[in-house]
Formats: sequence, C-alpha cells, structure tokens
Amino acid sequence: PDCIDREFGSYINQVRDDGTIFDRMTKHLVGTCRFIYNYSLSFVVLDEPKYREAAEHGLSFLKETHRQVDGGFAWILQGREVDDGTRHCYGHAFVLLAAAGAAKAGVEGARALASEVYDLLEAHFWEPEAQLYVDEIKAGDWNAVDPYRGQNANMHMCEAMLSAFEATGEEKYIDRAHLLA
Repeated sequence: PDCIDREFGSYINQVRDDGTIFDRMTKHLVGTCRFIYNYSLSFVVLDEPKYREAAEHGLSFLKETHRQVDGGFAWILQGREVDDGTRHCYGHAFVLLAAAGAAKAGVEGARALASEVYDLLEAHFWEPEAQLYVDEIKAGDWNAVDPYRGQNANMHMCEAMLSAFEATGEEKYIDRAHLLA
C-alpha cells in the first residue's frame, strides 16, 4: 500500500531497495499501467476488495491525467504535468493491458477504456499495409510518425490484445493478436 500515491495520484514507482522513495513525482505510463494490471489480477486471484480499489485508483489517474485531450496517453508526467507527451505504441499497449486487467477485476469503465484504446490504435498507430503498429508519434501531431519500426511494441501489443480478448470475449482483439503473431 505504500506505493499508492494519494497526494498526486497514480503510484510511486521509484524506491530504493530499502523501500525509501527517491522520486515521488515521476509518473511513467508503463509503471502506472503495470500497477493497475498487478492490482487487478491480485483482486481476481485473492478476491480482496483493497486490490480492486488500488486498481480503480490507478485507472482513474490513467484516464484523467495520462490521457491527453487528443485521446493519446502521455509517456511521462511530473506529478500531474506532462514531461514527455510522446505517444509510444509500447505505452499504449500497456494502457490496453491495464484496461483488460481492470475489466477482469470488474472495475467500472475498464472495458469501455479497452475499446476506446483499440479505436485509437486503429486510427493512429495501425499500418494496414505492414500489418503492424508504428512505434512512436510526436505529441500534438498524429501525423508526425517516427519512421522506426520495431518488434517490441508489436509484441507487447499482441500480449495486450490477448488479455483484452480474455477480458471481453470480443473477436477483434484475438483477430489482431493472431495477425500480429
């Protein structure tokens, strides 16, 4: 419970081996999403309400603070302010994974978030001719697509699509996972 940041939101990721906090302000998209996913699955396995509450806490921050007005999710925040607004496919894969995990835990609005993220990915990250997702898009300009393509983002997207299918039973997720694989 010490990682739950009740002052700024989300979670505290940067701790030393002895548990002391060395950076309370940095909120990394992947870290936020991993905590949501871990707390969600902890609730599914252990059926303790405190874990679903912790997942709800993170999902609220994800939707209200990491998500930007253009629908994309900021990569790094300092507290509640955007430090790096780059739209990374890798990060959006973790948003889908977090939404899927939260949907499995019955967190309200999680299934809808998964569908919204899928639509965002289709609109901005998916390259039909390559049958892959693009890696990176500059903040504020969905047309500023970096030419680099890598396997890591697509591998994590495949994982997220599988999890979204498990959570929702919707064929679009398993179809995309199969195509990516």
